[in-house]
Amino acid sequence: MADKKPEYKPYHHPAGGWGAAAATAKVLMEQSVITKGSRALLAMNQPGGFKCPSCAFPDADCKKTLEFCENGAKALAHEATKFRVTREFFEKNTVSELMEQSDYWLEMQGRLTEPMRYDPSSDKYVPCSWDDAFALIGKHLRALESPDEAEFYTSGRRPN
Repeated sequence: MADKKPEYKPYHHPAGGWGAAAATAKVLMEQSVITKGSRALLAMNQPGGFKCPSCAFPDADCKKTLEFCENGAKALAHEATKFRVTREFFEKNTVSELMEQSDYWLEMQGRLTEPMRYDPSSDKYVPCSWDDAFALIGKHLRALESPDEAEFYTSGRRPN
Protein backbone atom coordinates (compact mmCIF):
# COMPACT_ATOMS: atom_id res chain seq x y z
CA MET A 1 0.00 0.00 0.00
CA ALA A 2 1.54 3.26 -1.10
CA ASP A 3 1.49 5.92 1.58
CA LYS A 4 1.18 9.49 0.35
CA LYS A 5 3.02 11.59 2.91
CA PRO A 6 1.63 15.03 3.69
CA GLU A 7 3.87 17.88 2.63
CA TYR A 8 4.93 20.51 5.14
CA LYS A 9 6.58 23.84 4.43
CA PRO A 10 7.70 26.38 7.03
CA TYR A 11 5.24 29.27 7.18
CA HIS A 12 6.38 32.59 8.60
CA HIS A 13 3.35 34.79 7.95
CA PRO A 14 0.16 35.61 9.86
CA ALA A 15 -2.39 32.80 10.11
CA GLY A 16 -5.72 33.18 8.35
CA GLY A 17 -6.46 35.38 5.39
CA TRP A 18 -6.18 34.30 1.76
CA GLY A 19 -3.70 31.51 2.53
CA ALA A 20 -6.15 29.86 4.91
CA ALA A 21 -8.98 30.39 2.42
CA ALA A 22 -6.93 28.71 -0.31
CA ALA A 23 -6.02 25.79 1.98
CA THR A 24 -9.69 25.39 2.93
CA ALA A 25 -10.76 25.37 -0.72
CA LYS A 26 -8.04 22.83 -1.52
CA VAL A 27 -9.17 20.36 1.14
CA LEU A 28 -12.83 20.76 0.14
CA MET A 29 -11.84 19.92 -3.44
CA GLU A 30 -9.65 16.98 -2.35
CA GLN A 31 -12.64 15.49 -0.52
CA SER A 32 -15.02 16.25 -3.43
CA VAL A 33 -17.29 18.37 -1.23
CA ILE A 34 -16.70 21.90 -2.50
CA THR A 35 -20.41 22.88 -2.61
CA LYS A 36 -21.64 20.74 0.29
CA GLY A 37 -18.60 21.69 2.39
CA SER A 38 -18.90 25.40 1.65
CA ARG A 39 -22.55 25.39 2.71
CA ALA A 40 -21.69 23.45 5.85
CA LEU A 41 -18.92 25.93 6.74
CA LEU A 42 -21.50 28.74 6.67
CA ALA A 43 -23.51 26.85 9.33
CA MET A 44 -20.54 25.80 11.47
CA ASN A 45 -20.41 27.53 14.88
CA GLN A 46 -23.51 29.57 14.02
CA PRO A 47 -26.80 29.86 15.94
CA GLY A 48 -29.04 27.08 14.63
CA GLY A 49 -26.02 25.40 13.01
CA PHE A 50 -23.58 22.91 14.48
CA LYS A 51 -20.36 23.06 16.47
CA CYS A 52 -16.96 22.50 14.92
CA PRO A 53 -16.09 18.76 14.80
CA SER A 54 -12.50 19.62 15.66
CA CYS A 55 -12.84 21.73 18.79
CA ALA A 56 -16.57 22.23 19.53
CA PHE A 57 -15.92 26.01 19.32
CA PRO A 58 -16.68 27.22 22.86
CA ASP A 59 -17.70 30.81 21.96
CA ALA A 60 -21.49 31.02 22.21
CA ASP A 61 -21.52 34.62 20.97
CA CYS A 62 -21.10 34.04 17.21
CA LYS A 63 -21.41 37.32 15.35
CA LYS A 64 -19.30 36.63 12.26
CA THR A 65 -20.39 34.94 9.03
CA LEU A 66 -17.25 32.80 8.92
CA GLU A 67 -16.67 31.60 12.46
CA PHE A 68 -14.14 28.78 12.03
CA CYS A 69 -10.43 28.17 11.70
CA GLU A 70 -8.53 26.33 8.98
CA ASN A 71 -8.24 23.18 11.13
CA GLY A 72 -11.99 23.19 11.73
CA ALA A 73 -12.62 23.55 7.99
CA LYS A 74 -10.31 20.61 7.30
CA ALA A 75 -12.02 18.48 9.96
CA LEU A 76 -15.40 19.28 8.43
CA ALA A 77 -14.17 18.38 4.93
CA HIS A 78 -12.83 15.03 6.12
CA GLU A 79 -16.08 14.25 7.94
CA ALA A 80 -18.17 15.24 4.90
CA THR A 81 -15.96 13.45 2.35
CA LYS A 82 -17.56 11.60 -0.54
CA PHE A 83 -14.93 8.85 -0.25
CA ARG A 84 -16.22 5.61 1.26
CA VAL A 85 -14.52 2.59 2.79
CA THR A 86 -16.57 -0.42 1.77
CA ARG A 87 -16.43 -4.09 2.71
CA GLU A 88 -14.21 -4.68 -0.34
CA PHE A 89 -11.52 -2.49 1.23
CA PHE A 90 -11.46 -4.72 4.31
CA GLU A 91 -11.51 -7.89 2.21
CA LYS A 92 -8.21 -6.72 0.68
CA ASN A 93 -6.51 -5.40 3.84
CA THR A 94 -5.70 -7.05 7.15
CA VAL A 95 -5.67 -5.02 10.36
CA SER A 96 -1.94 -5.72 10.65
CA GLU A 97 -1.40 -4.17 7.21
CA LEU A 98 -3.58 -1.19 8.06
CA MET A 99 -1.59 -0.60 11.25
CA GLU A 100 1.46 0.02 9.05
CA GLN A 101 -0.27 2.96 7.36
CA SER A 102 -0.14 6.55 8.57
CA ASP A 103 -3.14 8.28 10.14
CA TYR A 104 -3.19 10.54 7.09
CA TRP A 105 -3.39 7.59 4.67
CA LEU A 106 -6.18 5.98 6.68
CA GLU A 107 -8.11 9.28 6.82
CA MET A 108 -7.83 9.64 3.04
CA GLN A 109 -9.56 6.29 2.46
CA GLY A 110 -12.93 7.72 3.50
CA ARG A 111 -15.77 6.85 5.85
CA LEU A 112 -17.27 3.49 6.77
CA THR A 113 -20.46 2.50 4.98
CA GLU A 114 -21.72 -0.17 7.38
CA PRO A 115 -21.01 -1.64 10.84
CA MET A 116 -17.91 -3.80 11.04
CA ARG A 117 -16.53 -6.19 13.63
CA TYR A 118 -13.04 -7.59 14.02
CA ASP A 119 -12.50 -11.24 13.10
CA PRO A 120 -9.30 -12.41 14.83
CA SER A 121 -9.05 -15.59 12.73
CA SER A 122 -8.61 -13.55 9.52
CA ASP A 123 -7.17 -10.38 11.10
CA LYS A 124 -9.77 -8.44 9.15
CA TYR A 125 -12.84 -6.35 9.76
CA VAL A 126 -15.97 -8.03 8.44
CA PRO A 127 -19.43 -6.55 7.90
CA CYS A 128 -22.20 -7.18 10.39
CA SER A 129 -25.80 -6.01 10.57
CA TRP A 130 -26.84 -3.08 12.73
CA ASP A 131 -28.92 -5.48 14.85
CA ASP A 132 -25.87 -7.70 15.42
CA ALA A 133 -23.67 -4.68 16.18
CA PHE A 134 -26.09 -3.33 18.79
CA ALA A 135 -26.62 -6.81 20.24
CA LEU A 136 -22.86 -7.27 20.68
CA ILE A 137 -22.51 -3.84 22.27
CA GLY A 138 -25.47 -4.56 24.57
CA LYS A 139 -23.99 -7.92 25.58
CA HIS A 140 -20.73 -6.24 26.64
CA LEU A 141 -22.52 -3.42 28.47
CA ARG A 142 -24.77 -5.85 30.37
CA ALA A 143 -21.69 -7.84 31.43
CA LEU A 144 -20.24 -4.85 33.29
CA GLU A 145 -20.47 -4.94 37.06
CA SER A 146 -21.33 -1.23 37.13
CA PRO A 147 -22.47 1.33 34.53
CA ASP A 148 -19.51 3.41 35.73
CA GLU A 149 -17.20 0.90 34.01
CA ALA A 150 -18.45 1.93 30.56
CA GLU A 151 -16.46 4.44 28.55
CA PHE A 152 -17.56 5.79 25.19
CA TYR A 153 -15.39 7.07 22.37
CA THR A 154 -17.32 9.07 19.81
CA SER A 155 -14.81 11.20 17.92
CA GLY A 156 -11.29 11.10 16.57
CA ARG A 157 -11.11 14.79 17.31
CA ARG A 158 -11.33 16.86 20.48
CA PRO A 159 -14.36 16.10 22.67
CA ASN A 160 -17.47 17.97 21.66
